[in-house]
Amino acid sequence: MQDIILHPEYNSSLILRTEVISEMEITQHITAPYVQKVKGFRPVRLLTRRILPRRPDRDSSIEQDCVFYTLESGPEMDNSISLVVLYPKLVDLNIPFYHPRVSALAFRYIQNNATPTSSKSIEYMHELVIEAIPLDSSDREAAAPTSRLYRTCCALAEMVWRVGHGKMSGYKKRVSHDVR
Repeated sequence: MQDIILHPEYNSSLILRTEVISEMEITQHITAPYVQKVKGFRPVRLLTRRILPRRPDRDSSIEQDCVFYTLESGPEMDNSISLVVLYPKLVDLNIPFYHPRVSALAFRYIQNNATPTSSKSIEYMHELVIEAIPLDSSDREAAAPTSRLYRTCCALAEMVWRVGHGKMSGYKKRVSHDVR
């Protein structure tokens, strides 16, 4: 998820890059008042970023709070990130074209129970869920397979898989262009 948050341009040609504005760890003793509570999860990290458009004459930039959550309790609690929620900071509901019309977008990672496949290996079933809260809660068309929001979520899911598969298989960037 770190790569996806730091490089939204991987998913849209309309985005130039992102700038990290601030980043902080959230402990149980110090919590940010503007971080929303999610039942069953506790926030552990807050990253605020600004997404810059490729064509600033057409679209404006937008700021987002990216909140990383871990499971609050349970036998599998290991402080690993299992939920990331992106909250756009909306000004007068002015949303750039490249950003979906949502008040929140969440990536939830679910690791189901282990099943032994042989005497030496255990295979885990993994699931990635992308959830979106449309700006207009009465908008029934937002979840339709032909809607732009649905297609955006599918593209995000594909990109998460592609980047994750590359990381798991040991992909390393070999060439850095424009470095002086």
